[in-house]
Amino acid sequence: MILGIFLFLQKTTLGVPCLFHLSTNLYCPGCGMTRAIQSILQFDFKMAFQQNALIYLFGPLLLIYFLINSYRYIKKQPLWKVPNRVVFTLLIITILFGVIRNLPGVEFLHP
Repeated sequence: MILGIFLFLQKTTLGVPCLFHLSTNLYCPGCGMTRAIQSILQFDFKMAFQQNALIYLFGPLLLIYFLINSYRYIKKQPLWKVPNRVVFTLLIITILFGVIRNLPGVEFLHP
């Protein structure tokens, strides 16, 4: 499924439009995430960082969470739940990233 979406986006050069950016002309924390994932799938890590630097925080964390829960599922153990303080911290980081990337002088964070 994911490979099909990737191939479709590559062949059509279509992207997922950001409604927040279209309506406010500001970049949300997720702007550029689709292009960043495409760049990672092509092993272009520099371009992925340029499209959305937040992927380098969330990507490894999601991978670790997936691996832990996959292991626990195979061992028939209860799945690990992320503590609320971790979720809250990641939410604050995401909001701060969204604010900072729209400040003057940090255009390098624009997708």
